[in-house]
Amino acid sequence: ACESRGDNLRHVFLSHDFTVVATVSIENVPSGKTPLLTATLADTESNHTMGILYTADKKMETVFKDKTTRSSTWEPKKEYQVALMLQGKKASVHIDGRSLGEGEVLLTDEKSLELVHFCFGACVQESSPTAAGQHSPVTVANVFLYNRPLNSTEMRAIKDRIPVPKRGPGSQVEGGTGRSHIPRIEGVRANAPAGSGLLSLLLLLGLWGFAAA
Repeated sequence: ACESRGDNLRHVFLSHDFTVVATVSIENVPSGKTPLLTATLADTESNHTMGILYTADKKMETVFKDKTTRSSTWEPKKEYQVALMLQGKKASVHIDGRSLGEGEVLLTDEKSLELVHFCFGACVQESSPTAAGQHSPVTVANVFLYNRPLNSTEMRAIKDRIPVPKRGPGSQVEGGTGRSHIPRIEGVRANAPAGSGLLSLLLLLGLWGFAAA
């Protein structure tokens, strides 16, 4: 579910299980660490951040709360599939279907998350001291939000433009032999420069009806 508040932004309420996945291409090398995809989760007590950064030395880093870990490399103008996943209290980051790291999100209860803010690129004001070096253009396409975790096979299917199977009630996130039918899932392509967090969030909300298989 989502609603509009006084700041004219869309806010989304989710369970503790979701996946946001997108295709991105970093156009130029930044002068400093720059966010690529970030999710800010909130419950009744505090905020929790998970995401992916890219650096001037062409490294990708995972972020869970205040902990940053360097884990992969990137090349300009090359397409990558990036995904953030939350399964219960376990958060994970994926590039091209491969897990780059996991972290625990210390959510306080089993209620729906009050606010999930997704952002592609550097979601900071121009005047902010942290904005320096964070305006390397990023192309974003094929953004999907699922109300459940995905496994590596399903993420590869999205990247290859294959409809994602709809799981039966007893299906597991990894593996499983249960039968499932394959629905037709519409894809929406969108290009957005770094920092277009509102555009990305609106796309995600608009895709909820298609991608929540």
